Amino acid sequence: MVTNAHVVAGDSEPTVSDARGSHRATPILFDPRLDVAVLEVPGFSERVLPVDTAEAPGGATVTVLGYPGGGGLTAQPAGADGNFSAVGFDIYNTNIVTRDVYQLNADIQPGNSGGPVVEMADTAGNGTAKAVGLVFARSLTNPGIAYALTMAAVEADVRAAESSRSPVSTGGCVN
Repeated sequence: MVTNAHVVAGDSEPTVSDARGSHRATPILFDPRLDVAVLEVPGFSERVLPVDTAEAPGGATVTVLGYPGGGGLTAQPAGADGNFSAVGFDIYNTNIVTRDVYQLNADIQPGNSGGPVVEMADTAGNGTAKAVGLVFARSLTNPGIAYALTMAAVEADVRAAESSRSPVSTGGCVN
């Protein structure tokens, strides 16, 4: 399972819930620079969402999945305004990093972090949904703008986690 590093930072025993209950998750990658964490979740019963690392076209209609405010799962339509390289701080505000991100027209709330940005196989909403991004931030000045890491940017971390599968620390809490 892929989420944001800031979501699990400092959590020594993360859990993931599905229709069958709560499952203890083992962090197998924690990247505070990119803001990505990969968790191994034995017993997780939900369907795996396919990933698409191709760039979503500017103006694409996507859906943001998440749990805004800690509530139930929501699916929010959004527009992807294309991708760019964003320069900012890591999750601990200590190092400058560059991330490949999508700018989204979406009202992202706490609880959406780490959720997938999903695109349908065609513009009519038919076909298989694919994860094209990972929500990680919202604009501090415009509540209708949010940002997601591109799946191409996340791919190297996922591959590293799959080849290692060794438990890792989730670092310290993020303030």
